[in-house]
Amino acid sequence: MAGLKGAEDRAASPANTALQANTTLLGNTTRLAVLAFLSACREAQFSAVQEHCAVSAPTLSKAVSALESASYVKVRKGYIGKYPHTWLAATKHGRAALDDYLSALQLLVSSARQAAQESERTTGSV
Repeated sequence: MAGLKGAEDRAASPANTALQANTTLLGNTTRLAVLAFLSACREAQFSAVQEHCAVSAPTLSKAVSALESASYVKVRKGYIGKYPHTWLAATKHGRAALDDYLSALQLLVSSARQAAQESERTTGSV
């Protein structure tokens, strides 16, 4: 039963909690790519994010709406001359959520590798 207890301990770990909390939102590759891109800059035009993420405007708009609803992204609209433009920025909350999610993923991978190595040592195979 030690293996079962270990699984329960991992399920309740802070990394798993962060992973579960953010997977619904950041488990989507478009939303993850948008937040990752925005976390590397102060602000970016919608078109630059769209080009980087290689998605259509409606797909990006839907992803941004979800991120904005979670307070991960701030949207600013304005004009350059007479042409409307939209700028996007990751919020502090969004940057923290991304960091937590990536840390939880890294911990998940490290934990899986460690478990596989332990299994290999005890059974002689993977």
